[in-house]
Amino acid sequence: MEPYEVYERYVAIKLHFTSNSYDFHKYNGHVKNANQANFEKRRDLPFFYKLSYKYKESEMTDFLVANLMEPGLITYAGELLSKEAERRYRGFLGRKMSLREVFKDDLTKLFSQVDEPIEALVIEDGQNPLILKEVYAGNCTLETLIIMNDILPLEYFAVLSTKLGEDILWPDTRQKAIKLRPFIKYSKPKMKKILAEFIKPLDKQE
Repeated sequence: MEPYEVYERYVAIKLHFTSNSYDFHKYNGHVKNANQANFEKRRDLPFFYKLSYKYKESEMTDFLVANLMEPGLITYAGELLSKEAERRYRGFLGRKMSLREVFKDDLTKLFSQVDEPIEALVIEDGQNPLILKEVYAGNCTLETLIIMNDILPLEYFAVLSTKLGEDILWPDTRQKAIKLRPFIKYSKPKMKKILAEFIKPLDKQE
């Protein structure tokens, strides 16, 4: 990629995760106010040149998503050249490439803590369900929460938003999950099959 293309993608993905109205996929990664002339005046221009050498075009989107999906984590472009940024990218890529295994491992750990799987999902008295507590603690991936929202009979995020009320963390977590969803690909039938190993098949539930 050319350095300017890296810059535009950086701006687009950062905007995708911080704006309610901008959608990276809808606008094909283009940003209205980004242009070559302004780019050439930027003080952080050298960092985008270095990134263009370091990562291929096929890697760039995943690299930027991994580091920009958490708003405020990267405060300036130079941090994208750090070992920590590379670690985040490798972790995100690893989860993406083995998503079925990650999902199954998360469910195994999650459901081992309760007598019945449904207990890990229910919201009682406006308190966070176990699955959300585990996501916040870093013991369950956000990807697993996204998949559960996709494959459960009811839209789980809507249930959480209704029952959690004034919860401080959930709105930002929901927004991040919704924004991340288009960047991860998986087969819903295969994920349902994995979930059915723990609970009865979803299509047989009342």
